[in-house]
Amino acid sequence: MNFKPVIVEEFKVYGLFTELTTSQSENYQIITKHWKNFNNALKSKKVRLGASWVKYGITKKIGNNYYYMVAISSDIEIDGFDTETINAGDYICFQHVGSMGLIKSTIYQIYKKVIPLSSFGLNEKRKLIHYERYDYRFNWNKPNSVLDIYVPIEINT
Repeated sequence: MNFKPVIVEEFKVYGLFTELTTSQSENYQIITKHWKNFNNALKSKKVRLGASWVKYGITKKIGNNYYYMVAISSDIEIDGFDTETINAGDYICFQHVGSMGLIKSTIYQIYKKVIPLSSFGLNEKRKLIHYERYDYRFNWNKPNSVLDIYVPIEINT
């Protein structure tokens, strides 16, 4: 699995939240449906992203509940969409290659294999669990589909 440490500058996104469960298979269905609803909302609001489009999937934990936001960055507020700020800081950027059906395996590798064996740590009390960045390389269920997963970290010294 390819990954690298990066510094992310703060940016703002607009999108829609949905609540998740603790079941990865249920969440896959919830998130898939949520992406369809979001893309339909973009169409109905006549939001056009152009050839250099970027979309985000943001996983947060608030209290004991998990939430997923599908979003785009924008310089203008989008009526009816929630606003979220991705804070600047140190992140590890992991690359998921393959169909979306394999993403839970990538997430497992990140949190159960790579991070525990690394020199970087996680703030267990953080609200932002990770965010996914989708761009022109993303091709839903194709084996060459690529997306980036950014996990906020703390550098262990």
